[in-house]
Amino acid sequence: GGGGVVDAQVKDGLRDAQRRLVSVRDKAGPAYAPAFEDLVGSIGIVRIRADGNTYEPQFGKTLKASYERVVALCTAPGSQSPDPAGSPAT
Repeated sequence: GGGGVVDAQVKDGLRDAQRRLVSVRDKAGPAYAPAFEDLVGSIGIVRIRADGNTYEPQFGKTLKASYERVVALCTAPGSQSPDPAGSPAT
């Protein structure tokens, strides 16, 4: 309860990022898909809470941790692009 209001521009950015990540997740190999699924889910939770003005900092921390797992996985020595086409996720 007592969540803060999230700016509309931030909400739009989350929606767009989630949409792009779903595309990457759907193309990712089995080693990458779970991490991307976790990140997509974390964004979804933040979006739901932001839309209801019930956002709380713990959700941002979870989202950040999910993002950091994806970055670590994708930048680990010997890792390859999770998108078979090699296009960036942004």
